Parts: sequence; C-alpha cells; structure tokens
Amino acid sequence: MFKTRLTPPIQEPVSLSEQKDWLKIDGNAEDAVLTSLIAAARAHVELATRRCLMAQTWRVVLDHWPMSGVVRLPISPVMSVDKISVVGQSGETILATSLYALVDAQIDPTLVPALRPPSPDLPDGRIQIDVVCGYGANPSDVPDALRLAIKQLVADWYVHRGDGDQNPGADISTLILPFKRIKL
Repeated sequence: MFKTRLTPPIQEPVSLSEQKDWLKIDGNAEDAVLTSLIAAARAHVELATRRCLMAQTWRVVLDHWPMSGVVRLPISPVMSVDKISVVGQSGETILATSLYALVDAQIDPTLVPALRPPSPDLPDGRIQIDVVCGYGANPSDVPDALRLAIKQLVADWYVHRGDGDQNPGADISTLILPFKRIKL
C-alpha cells in the first residue's frame, strides 16, 4: 500500500495576517518568509500527527484486497471517499458507493465492503482509492491546538533563523500529542 497526494490544500490553517499578529509584525518585508514557514509548519504538524489538517485529495493504491476485504486507510481524518476503482488489463472498473462503507472516518478510517469487491487482473492490476482528507476546507475547522502549534513553530523558526543550538518545535509536542495517530 502506498499513498500519493493528488491535490494539496488550497489554503493554510493559519493565515499570513494571523501569523503576523501572533509575531507582532507590521509591514510586508517578511511576508514571503512567513508564508513559506507557515506551509512548512503545517507539513511538520501533519507528519508528526499523521493527520491531514486542511482538505486535500489523496490516492491510496493497493496491489490486492486484504483477505477480509476491509481496508484501513493510512490517512486521517477522511472527509469523503471520492472513488474506488479496480484497474487491470481489462481497464478500470469504478465501484459503486453502495459496495462499501466508510467507518471511523476521524480516528481510524476503514473501508468495509458490502460484498466481495472485484479483484484486479494480475500481474499489473491495482486498486485505487481516492479520498478527501482533512478537518475541513476552512482554517476554523482545524482544532485550535493544532493551529496554535503551527503559530508557535513558525515563531520559533522565525526568531531562531540560523541558530544551530535551538530545537524548534520542542514545545509544540504537548499541543499535538492528543492528535497523533499511532501506527499499530
């Protein structure tokens, strides 16, 4: 199983103006730096928690269905399943939404089939599952603790640019710990 991001978030969970207010910065001289730090901090928090913050589309690819037919998705939270298709030598078959159910979308998103889904033609076949992940499309949909972690991480990186002695992000671990998705 592997995953690929198809579309990135269209906005960040923390806006440039929010971050500038947090840092008490006036003017535009540092806008480009802050914008890139916000994107990097979001990516850092997503990696640390194994969760998508803002709405974005991912494709999960499997070589075959698990024996049980149940697929635990490696991404959360899942807002929706856009498409499940079986691709093989005979082309692509898109599964009807009635053939599966998404359960536990926020914590441990799992696809449960209603019937045994068709298998891909081997040896080059695959199953593609396209999902929209994240807490929502608006920054206010993201939990406040995660937005605060981004603001704090950006502040640490901004203030300590070039300082080799710092451990940026050490203080955010308490904020993001409740959201961390562990791998079993």
